[in-house]
Amino acid sequence: MTIEQNIAELVQASNNLTGVVDGKVQEIDEKIEQAGKKYQALMAGIQSDFPFYRLTKNQELKINGGLIVGTSGTPDGWVNRSPGIHTCELVASTETGVEPADKDPIIQAMWRDIKGGVPKYNNPNFAVARVSTAVDTAPGDAKVFYSIYQGPIPNGVPMTFGAWIKVEKGDVRFLSSSDNDVVPNDGLWHEITRHYNMINGGASYIHGPHLYIQPGASCLIALPGAVAGKIPEGKWGFIDKPKLEREG
Repeated sequence: MTIEQNIAELVQASNNLTGVVDGKVQEIDEKIEQAGKKYQALMAGIQSDFPFYRLTKNQELKINGGLIVGTSGTPDGWVNRSPGIHTCELVASTETGVEPADKDPIIQAMWRDIKGGVPKYNNPNFAVARVSTAVDTAPGDAKVFYSIYQGPIPNGVPMTFGAWIKVEKGDVRFLSSSDNDVVPNDGLWHEITRHYNMINGGASYIHGPHLYIQPGASCLIALPGAVAGKIPEGKWGFIDKPKLEREG
């Protein structure tokens, strides 16, 4: 065997080894990428299950301690800025244990739009309320059109403000009068959430959960609340208070 042949074989062997190494490196990179994706998915799952604590009261929207359809008034623990302008009435409740097809059409539409299906059971029962503003209300200070709310909310912690809302007619906004907070008027229920890192000191009357409802407008709302922590998109629902106590 000549020197040239030995060199050629060594070069070939080196090339083969390089190919093997390159293949292994690519395989390792792919496994690292897969592991990274699994880690991110795991963290997202863990974060979605973190315990969140509700800061506001009566997320079920009980009036006089009950969920009786047709009851009008300000939900327990809430405030109506202008009772002569804004009305609030319970129009449906979730009726846990009732067959999905037998539930109120409002409840069926809410579950389908928000969750994609209608459950037979939910805990706890909660109400859907219609909140509206008188059509003949004169324009004026924007604050007039904030309806039911709770406040002040303590500052200094990360928060999520959220609700399920369906606009029935007119201009309805969640949290503020800003164009960025308009709720779509498309005949569907929407999960509306906003995340805030609240500034330190004092208390915030600006962030609600306020409903801003223009004259002649109305909406359906369920599960409004302010919650400590940042709830992932698509995870809004009923959240207990730290002591796991419920009103009513």
